[in-house]
Amino acid sequence: MSDGYLLVTSGKTTRKVALGGGPLTIGRNFTNLLALEESLASRFHCVIEPSPSGPILRDLGSRNGTRLNGTLIKSAHLRIGDTITIGDTRMKYVEGAATGGSDGPGTRGAAASSPVHADDPPDLSALEELAGEDGGASARAEARAAQSGARPPVGKPSSPPSLAAESDAPGEADWVDPTPALEADDDGGADMIDFDDAPVRPEYAPEQWEQCLRDRVAALPNKAFADTDIALVNARGKIAQPATVAGKAEDTSDAVVLMRLILLACFRSRASDIHVEPKNELAHVRIRVDGSMVDVARVSSDLAVKLASVVKVWSDIDIAQRNIVQEGHFSALVPDHSERGGKRRVDYRVSFAPSLFGQKLVVRILDTGNAPMHIVDLQQPPMVVEVLSKTILQEAGMILTCGPTGSGKTTTLYALLRDINTTERNVVTIEDPVEIQLEGVTQIPINEAQGNTYSALLKSVLRQDPDVILVGEIRDADTGRVAAQAAMTGHLVFSTVHSRDTVGAIYRLLDLGVESFLLGASLHTIVAQRLVRQLCPKCKKAVAIKPEQARIIEKAGLPVSQKLFEPRGCQLCLHTGFSGRRGVFELLVVGQSLKEVFTRTPSMSDIIERLNKDNFLSMTRNGYYLVAEGITSFTEVERAVG
Repeated sequence: MSDGYLLVTSGKTTRKVALGGGPLTIGRNFTNLLALEESLASRFHCVIEPSPSGPILRDLGSRNGTRLNGTLIKSAHLRIGDTITIGDTRMKYVEGAATGGSDGPGTRGAAASSPVHADDPPDLSALEELAGEDGGASARAEARAAQSGARPPVGKPSSPPSLAAESDAPGEADWVDPTPALEADDDGGADMIDFDDAPVRPEYAPEQWEQCLRDRVAALPNKAFADTDIALVNARGKIAQPATVAGKAEDTSDAVVLMRLILLACFRSRASDIHVEPKNELAHVRIRVDGSMVDVARVSSDLAVKLASVVKVWSDIDIAQRNIVQEGHFSALVPDHSERGGKRRVDYRVSFAPSLFGQKLVVRILDTGNAPMHIVDLQQPPMVVEVLSKTILQEAGMILTCGPTGSGKTTTLYALLRDINTTERNVVTIEDPVEIQLEGVTQIPINEAQGNTYSALLKSVLRQDPDVILVGEIRDADTGRVAAQAAMTGHLVFSTVHSRDTVGAIYRLLDLGVESFLLGASLHTIVAQRLVRQLCPKCKKAVAIKPEQARIIEKAGLPVSQKLFEPRGCQLCLHTGFSGRRGVFELLVVGQSLKEVFTRTPSMSDIIERLNKDNFLSMTRNGYYLVAEGITSFTEVERAVG
């Protein structure tokens, strides 16, 4: 590793660090060969190891991850010109030898190349040299503490310690045998993602926020309109910032331009949330794409404050208050290129919360244009589509969707309602809150302060001659009983339950206190679901299947391929490796054999025993089918389904 060095930039300090002939450990703890004064770094964050093919950067299970050219990695080869990012610290791998001079102080050459024994005194000059000429008193204090004997004994200082003891208290308990953390995988590193040919994500200074965002959105698909086509509407329904198709208006502030570009990035990436997070000197702008947070820009704190003030004005929020929780909403009008044409309205729910460095802004995007509209749009297995298409034609029965928060339960129910003929049937929903308006449907919001709870409203709705009722969530015994009774007396009832799977939904209702005979008489269909990210079709990478993965897929009753696909990252997918999400479904149709079990209080084994006699599709089988088809990755299904 002697043919290059790291150019380390942190704040206003830049220094050179030679790689030397052994592993270079990097982290917050001062015993690392490259100690960082970086709050987002773990105590032992990553290591750069020598190899015949060049240095290898390996993350050590850090809390915030290690980024190579903007992409989170586990392990990757370093090439000249690569940039390693840990929080606000950047390390560029530069060709040549690190020497002292105007470019920065020399590195810890002796410490990096010579062994250090437990009995040897630490090299104070090297530690202070690593801290830089203006590295701060804290680094020198750590060096003096090391010289006075505070440094814990180590056997292999050139190897990073295990992360099994990730505490900030110094001492011998922090150090364990580092060898296992540095050993290669049993399969010879087959799971290591090779980023040698991955597109490099460019880095931008905070003052380059506009160029940064424009480059980001230019690389994304769905170029239906530009940022100047977005008209911003305040909470009172008045146009606050009209669209300026000809270009940026002269009187448009930087804060408005910033917000328009963020919204455009959200439109093109199908994002669901915007986060503007104030830090010490900067504010980080992130968006949630396909369920994961993605960095899109960093701006100055002054610009972030201006952005917050503009959003508050649009949302009718008091701009003088900055240390309380504040909520509001605004909208945007964008060109609608569907058959209807004209303008499409998108609503945004705003939330401000006080944090250490100022108010954090979170904007929830309520865009029906990104949601599946009908059953066929849910991309469910044919068996699920067939069953649900027949179920919505029933006159009575209870249909449940279950899963954790954010798994798409309500989206599935909305798609079912849109396929119901609302001109011939009276459809009523009870929701908390009503976020998306459905044409031809009576939607009633929950207001517990006025006594309008799920249970009270459901009893009232039953007196309004409904055919189809959607109850946003069954969260207590009274609501569950009334919903089950309504399903028994000639109403088609839709609802959601928080549970892991279909069998868990049954036990959740029994645990709430709903009688088993009521469930047996009313339950018709239960759908459990999760959302998994789809691999980006432009950059997904084929890898050899591991024996354990092959055994799991074979156990699910699916054909085993010789290769699977893993994420890599490109500009088209914001360097996440994923583009879009789709559901993984489990379907349980409550047939006659299962209804007989409900005549008594059933046990878990009773229900599972009867599942094979009814229509049942497991979520695991559906998930690994998507893996075998190259739609998603093995680790993504393991993360979502478990």
